[in-house]
Amino acid sequence: MQEASEQNKSNSESNPLDQVFSKESEEAAHAYIPPEVKKPHKSIENSNDQNDTLSISTTLRAKDD
Repeated sequence: MQEASEQNKSNSESNPLDQVFSKESEEAAHAYIPPEVKKPHKSIENSNDQNDTLSISTTLRAKDD
């Protein structure tokens, strides 16, 4: 009897398509999962929040001649 279970085990390991799954697992695998909804980027044009804006500063250095 143990030989038969060993044979089944080796068969399922050699061919992953022969695996048996529970009905619940099968349903979950085929369940529709909606794609992520991309949210539109909000404009920071009129933002008062300093964290929303990008600041660029430049430093002028004297040239060494």
